[in-house]
Amino acid sequence: MISDPARYPPEDPGDGDEHAAVSAPPGDSPPPRADEPRVLVSNTSSAPEPPPNSGASPNGRGSSGQILTEDGPSSQRPRTVRGPFSGFILAVAVTGAVIAAVWSLVTNRQVPVFIVASDLPAYHEVTLNDLTMDTRAALGENDYATLPVDGRITLKAIEKGEPLLNADLSPSIRGLVSGDLRVVGLDVTRGDVLGGALRSGDPVLVLLIEKGYPPRELRAVVLSASSAGTTTANWSLVLAMNGREARSHAATLARNDVLILRDPKATAPR
Repeated sequence: MISDPARYPPEDPGDGDEHAAVSAPPGDSPPPRADEPRVLVSNTSSAPEPPPNSGASPNGRGSSGQILTEDGPSSQRPRTVRGPFSGFILAVAVTGAVIAAVWSLVTNRQVPVFIVASDLPAYHEVTLNDLTMDTRAALGENDYATLPVDGRITLKAIEKGEPLLNADLSPSIRGLVSGDLRVVGLDVTRGDVLGGALRSGDPVLVLLIEKGYPPRELRAVVLSASSAGTTTANWSLVLAMNGREARSHAATLARNDVLILRDPKATAPR
C-alpha cells in the first residue's frame, strides 16, 4: 500500500531506514492550512477575458476596486485625501450663493405706485383722475408719491407712463389757497426771495405796490424759486394764488411791483 505523503511524511533517508522516502510529484505544493485565506491569482497571459458585466476585471479586482479572495472581498479600500483648502472653498461658494439670493430679492422687490395716465404739463394741479396704479421696483422710502395727491402741483412736465415722484410735486396747497387756482411767475431779485431761502410749499404774502393806492396783500404759496443767472437780479419765483385775485391784479403782477414776505400766520404744508 502506498502511503499518503501529506499524512505520513517520509523519514530522513540519511538515518539508514530501509524504506525509501516517498516524494511528492514534481510541480505539486503542499495544500494551505485551513485557516489561511487563499488569493486567487490568474495568469493574465493565458487566462480568458472575463465576460462582459461579470463584475470582475482582468487584474483580479472586482468592479468596485476590491481585491477578491477565497474568503470574499477584501476590506481594504483606497483612502480619499482632501486638499487643505477644500472646506474653505466650499464655505465661500455657499456664502456667495446666499448673498446673491438675498440681493436678488432686495433689488427686485416691487411696490404699488401711482402712474401718470396722460401727459401732465408743469404747474398742473393733480387729481386722482390723472393717475392709475401699477408696480415698480422699490426705491427710497419717500421717493414715490402717496395719498393724498389732491392739491399737489406738478413742478415739471411728466410724461404718460412715468411714476409719480415726490420730487416732481409741490406739497398740497389747498389748505392755504382756496377757490380757483392760478399759477403766477415773477421776475425778482435775490432779496425778494429772502436771499434764496424760499422753498416749495412756503406760504408768503405778496404786497402789491401801486401808485396812488395803499398796498394790497395777497396770500400765495411758493411753488419754486430758482436763480436764472449769476447776478442778484435774475431770480424766478413761481407762486400759486387765488385765481380771482390774480386776475384782478394782473397788471401790477406783470410789472413786478411787488414785495414778498413770509406769511407769519400760515403753516407750511407737508
